[in-house]
Amino acid sequence: MKMARECKWKVFGSVAASDGATGWFVVGRVAFVLGAPNAAKTAVLACLAWRWLHDGVAVGVLCVDEHTDDFVGRLAVMAGIPLDEVERRTSATLAKVQRSLGELPLRLYGPEWTVEAAAADLAQWIREHRIRRGALMADALQTITCDATLDV
Repeated sequence: MKMARECKWKVFGSVAASDGATGWFVVGRVAFVLGAPNAAKTAVLACLAWRWLHDGVAVGVLCVDEHTDDFVGRLAVMAGIPLDEVERRTSATLAKVQRSLGELPLRLYGPEWTVEAAAADLAQWIREHRIRRGALMADALQTITCDATLDV
């Protein structure tokens, strides 16, 4: 397969539809998750992040359409914390979320970050922690800002 020969590292996708299509997301390439509003695109990103985080891939998530706390909530549910408990966000639940997710190589960026700043921060963090692979996700493409838009 041509795509697999073009890169040193490959990251396996955890969504059956993408696995059947190519089997791999190619590191160093841009990939898009597209769909209609409310078509579960963020859920797909969360599933990919979950799989990659557990495979030792550092994941940065630039959350613009959804608050970073809500993205963490998605991961907390995947960690086995009941949704109603996650939504209440009690101090006991937050401690449980920290225990469940705190050691994962995850970086979260809110809407105040540009895509370039988030990418630079993630790259620096990956170097500092000697992680071999990383991925930056952005939700959603049409709402993120870049350095060029700040100059307008």
